[in-house]
Amino acid sequence: MLEPHNKPVDAIFFDFDGVIVDSVELKVEAFRDMYKDYGPDVVDAVEAYQRYHGGMARRYKFIHFEEEILGRKRDDASIEKLCQTYSDLVEEKVVNTAYLPGALEFLEAYSSEIPFFIISGTPEPELQRITNRRNITAHFSEVRGSPISKDDAIRHFLSVGPFQPPRTVMVGDAITDHDAAKVTNVPFVGIAPDGVKHFFPDGTTIISDMRHLAEAIGLS
Repeated sequence: MLEPHNKPVDAIFFDFDGVIVDSVELKVEAFRDMYKDYGPDVVDAVEAYQRYHGGMARRYKFIHFEEEILGRKRDDASIEKLCQTYSDLVEEKVVNTAYLPGALEFLEAYSSEIPFFIISGTPEPELQRITNRRNITAHFSEVRGSPISKDDAIRHFLSVGPFQPPRTVMVGDAITDHDAAKVTNVPFVGIAPDGVKHFFPDGTTIISDMRHLAEAIGLS
């Protein structure tokens, strides 16, 4: 066990999809499937937006798809219906998809020594159902999802310890995660699988999966 004065970080904040579970592609496919009747140009635009804004709450994605890509105004009820349809498509799949390589092993090795937190764009009740069904909730001090923003969640997590930002780290696979870490002055580690395009700026610490996180933050 790490002694307190030897810990390189005092807390770790994780995104969920693409960090803990290997669910990025199944969520991309769900968005593509929902818009397949509008033709390939619309589907490709939806996919491009999802890949860049992966950590954003899905409600805001659907507002963008409907208003900016399809050019039609939708009321709150229509957006919520789209969100529910999407949830119906993906929740069971996320429960059953594989962990990102090294993720479960990292949680089991270090969650008793370092406080772990999740902040995801997935709606919080859905996210908590998923972590409960995967039997990993106990590894985390808190599991938070939308509607709280990622930067507000990080500020909340920092206050819990309280933790000093330089003594924490945010681990994410999307530019949304990077930006939330930047505005809260928290160091960031980006996950970008080999051969997959990422949008992180030059100088970002990048690993291909969770097998490399311990080394990246000085735990091994």
